[in-house]
Amino acid sequence: MISDVFGTTNPAIDYLRQTKFQDEMMTLSIINPETGEIIDNDYTFNSNIIDYQEKQYQIVRNFLIENYFSDERINDKLFPKILYIESEVNDELKRKSTGYYNVFTAMYNIIAKLKHDGTFLNNIEKGWNSELDGVTSKERDLYRAVSAFVNLDYFDTILKTSLDKFIDIKN
Repeated sequence: MISDVFGTTNPAIDYLRQTKFQDEMMTLSIINPETGEIIDNDYTFNSNIIDYQEKQYQIVRNFLIENYFSDERINDKLFPKILYIESEVNDELKRKSTGYYNVFTAMYNIIAKLKHDGTFLNNIEKGWNSELDGVTSKERDLYRAVSAFVNLDYFDTILKTSLDKFIDIKN
């Protein structure tokens, strides 16, 4: 599934993306990189995962708004500012915000359009090179948005594939 979106461009790109995801998840399972807090319980680990997903969501949402949907018609209901909201039933539970699917659908449609017009592979390759070189470019922003989209859309699958030996994933 993932290679349908990303991995067919260049195996090195997909390998780097997967390795970066695995490294980020391993870090989040050991220590909170922002606070330096050692992770010693499931609640903190799950909170770190939600924070990671929020950051990935923001990358996709900001890319869409900056490049494709910059007019006044975009609002919080159409493209919610956050991926997760607090549950009314239980403070510890979070649920995905209404409308997050609009962001996912819009990103999927842009990827499909770029594939259809033949520019996707070239732009992803340029974006990957820009990312490695630390250069800001429109292609780098596309590469980051597609990476974040893949990380979110296939999160459970990637997490299980990457860290199944190290963590116990329960439904």
